[in-house]
Amino acid sequence: MRYRWTIAALAVSLLLLPPAAPAQDDWKTRNFNATADQCYEAAERAISNHHGVTFKDAKLRVLRYEVGVTSLSWGYRMALQVEPASDGSGQMTACRVTHTVDVKGGPLLSWGRGKKEVQQVYAWMEEELSAIFSAAKKKEVKTTQN
Repeated sequence: MRYRWTIAALAVSLLLLPPAAPAQDDWKTRNFNATADQCYEAAERAISNHHGVTFKDAKLRVLRYEVGVTSLSWGYRMALQVEPASDGSGQMTACRVTHTVDVKGGPLLSWGRGKKEVQQVYAWMEEELSAIFSAAKKKEVKTTQN
């Protein structure tokens, strides 16, 4: 008799628990303080230096590329899209970069989500944007000296 009450109390407590929160995929989207064209150029340089670009459309600012085998997966098919975003003042001087990740081999053979790879691409983009900005500053200094 006591076991029935224990099981009933356990079942009721499980029903009253809040549902588990869905996994956060905030890492798939990142904002940069650069124009959308500058972000696309940086993404194209960064990805083509490290991965194989399978599709690119500069007008739509979309890149598709593949990441090879990693320790937890058979690789990934990734798509990156760059969109203009407001910097808060109403000016479109910022951009939002969003990744979609397709795991090769399916969930049974690949356990990774691509988070490390996406974060690495964002780090490479930061480096490329720094190079773009420093080149623009050098060019600006040359024109003001002449």
